[in-house]
Amino acid sequence: MDTQDINSQLPTQQLDLYNELGVAKGKSIITAVVLILLFGMFGAHKFYQNKTGEGVLYLVFSWTLIPLFFALIDLFFIAGQIRWANERAALATQLLQDPKLIRDVKTLLQAQKTNRKIEIVLKLIFGILLSWILYVSGTTLHERLHNDEIQFQHWLK
Repeated sequence: MDTQDINSQLPTQQLDLYNELGVAKGKSIITAVVLILLFGMFGAHKFYQNKTGEGVLYLVFSWTLIPLFFALIDLFFIAGQIRWANERAALATQLLQDPKLIRDVKTLLQAQKTNRKIEIVLKLIFGILLSWILYVSGTTLHERLHNDEIQFQHWLK
């Protein structure tokens, strides 16, 4: 079935859910994990999941090394994300055949949105913690260098 056939045959509510689900082919958890481990800093796993916007952000900020830390967090969530994507693809196909699944699909989408919010909160907390650690360690390093410079100047006199 192509997209035009689907758009003309489905009722509006069913079509909206079908479009929200997206029609992605099944993805492999192993492939996603390998992509995180090898190219996570560049967002390869996000491109693999068809999350192009997030992938571009990882790519743009890769020079800061921040996406590397986010990729490590993604490593813990990737299996669930891939399972959700595969379930969504399967549900999209089933929704075409059985409109009674609308309630189940809405429940699944709501659960996925909740999980996504948890992931975002964890990334924010980790980012703030990482920023604080870098700030504190940078301040400490600056103080040490300053103290060493003062001691070196006393030694020269």
